[in-house]
Amino acid sequence: MSGGGEPCPVIADAGLIASAYARYLSDESSLAGGMPARILLPRSVGELSTAVRDAAGRAGSVTVSGGRTGIVGGAVPRGGEDLVSTGGLVGNPRPRWSDEHGSWMVAVPAGITLDALRAFLVSSELPPGLAYPVDPTEGGATVGGSVATNASGARTLRYGPTRDWVLGMSVVLADGSVVHLERGRAGAAAVPEVLRGLHAPGVRLPATKHAAGYRLTGDPVDLFIGCEGTLGVIAEVDLRLCEVPKGIAGVCAFLPDPAGCPDLVAGLKAGLGPDLLALEYFDARSLRLLSAWRAEAREASGVPALPDTPGGMLYVEMPYDGEAQLEKLADRLTGMLAAHGVDGAATWAAFEPDELAAMRTLRHALPERVNRLVAARAAGVPGLTKLATDLAVPDPALPAMMETYRRVFADAGLEHVIFGHIGNAHLHANLLPSTVEEIGRGRAACLELARAAVALGGSVSGEHGIGKLKKALLAIQYTPAELAELRSVKDRLDPCGVLNPGVLW
Repeated sequence: MSGGGEPCPVIADAGLIASAYARYLSDESSLAGGMPARILLPRSVGELSTAVRDAAGRAGSVTVSGGRTGIVGGAVPRGGEDLVSTGGLVGNPRPRWSDEHGSWMVAVPAGITLDALRAFLVSSELPPGLAYPVDPTEGGATVGGSVATNASGARTLRYGPTRDWVLGMSVVLADGSVVHLERGRAGAAAVPEVLRGLHAPGVRLPATKHAAGYRLTGDPVDLFIGCEGTLGVIAEVDLRLCEVPKGIAGVCAFLPDPAGCPDLVAGLKAGLGPDLLALEYFDARSLRLLSAWRAEAREASGVPALPDTPGGMLYVEMPYDGEAQLEKLADRLTGMLAAHGVDGAATWAAFEPDELAAMRTLRHALPERVNRLVAARAAGVPGLTKLATDLAVPDPALPAMMETYRRVFADAGLEHVIFGHIGNAHLHANLLPSTVEEIGRGRAACLELARAAVALGGSVSGEHGIGKLKKALLAIQYTPAELAELRSVKDRLDPCGVLNPGVLW
């Protein structure tokens, strides 16, 4: 454990913050924040240490800001506290071979974006084909932020979430001290005293994707992954690398009946298993929303002409290492789709990088269109916001959860779209309210859906975290006793409530 002594740039003028630094006052959640007392912009671990220690002593609390791509308001200042940005921690990544883990790894400053990391790995002198495989939607997210939220994404089906790829990290604690942690070294000699003995044995964790609360595995590295900056500020991360497939095939299958989708997903997972990278779903409402955007914006929308199909669309992504393997995979996939009533003519396939990029653009276009649509409506209705779920359930519960979505939204009469990571039984419902009254009905519907997901053994947050917007969901996920155990961890590491006030707690 060590501390820093290096000063860092400070912006203290409110007028300057409101103009030149206004980007630090919000994130992708559109949550309205307050004016911080100061913005601190550290450029090294030492400066970050000083910034946290000084901010804690001066303002009493710190909001931590990374790439601000989150959608639960975690990086939005409440007002009056200091805001510390990790975006200036951008030194060169440092790759090396790890005999201990039997793989290549790379030490990455927290402020580097995922896109920048990918570009570095492609241009470096590492063996060809090595990559960091976790693939969240936002390439502009920082590495530190993705670790702090345990980000995942479409390819979690094959590669798992961020947690599975973190081998170590440097973390600044609430008092400004710096600790370096390495996975697998949890003995007393390797762990600072403040981190020893932390446990929450009574806290149940769902057997799904899960990003709500703390995870205590006995390895302190896991404690900070997904903690949303409430236990420490991640300064640098050691990430494991792996070989990625030589080729990737993407197939869009248009479904004749939504009721058959869960069975099709189960069949594809059983039949293709490790030959799947991703399984993504768009309901029929999603496709109609995208088609309407294409009619409005034409080619600028990035959306191709989409068929009007009642069952929506399933996007299947598969790796392959040669033409022979690709042909076998294509035959197996075609047969499985046909067995579930999907006409081969009602599919699109992509093999080249530009074709795959177009399919990814289609996936990203949907939440972007939802955000724009709600923002346009909000311009005439103050207080209007998008509402969204992030619920994951165990695979066998997918049919019941999809039926629950259908019933709850039909009863509430709310405009919505459903899409996302159906291969992990992790779907996102986005509500598109037109009135403040619909906001109230939408919130009630989201709470009902969260209770249903937990009753099915699932999680109230599969990947986006809790932040400032979804704190009510913790009482659905955990019992009062479990919440008390989790809160004791926060009180042990941050007894004065310095880090990320209003996040989680």
